[in-house]
Amino acid sequence: MKAVLVRVGMTLMLLAGLLGALASQAEAASNTAFLYIHTLKCNSQVDDLFEDCHNRRIEGFRYTLGGVERASDRNGTVRFAPGGPRSYWIKFNQSDYANYQGGYLYCENKTTGSTRIDGPVNSNSTGMALNLQPRQVLFCDLYLFTH
Repeated sequence: MKAVLVRVGMTLMLLAGLLGALASQAEAASNTAFLYIHTLKCNSQVDDLFEDCHNRRIEGFRYTLGGVERASDRNGTVRFAPGGPRSYWIKFNQSDYANYQGGYLYCENKTTGSTRIDGPVNSNSTGMALNLQPRQVLFCDLYLFTH
């Protein structure tokens, strides 16, 4: 009987440890921010960037965030889940960016519906700064100008 009680006690301790680890993982996931960037090409003289260019996706444009490099997929999308809240510098790959003459960046917080960034990107820019909050889902459209 004593051996059974010891086994039950050890099993309960292991179970408590496992539940604690799972709770920590859930907390970490709940604080994760998500960033999606649509990479698009466009003529700088169009009337409406979204209407005229949102379907002109660029595949293979490379970004680096927190030391992790990712390239836009065939839909022009790159996704980062950088972790907790803080400021980030999203670096453009300079050999990719050299093919364009600046651009325009629009970012919306899908969690709140608010606009975070809405403005031009210089032709000599190396990237963009973003401040991400816990559980924030940020969608950005980077329109790169061909001329």
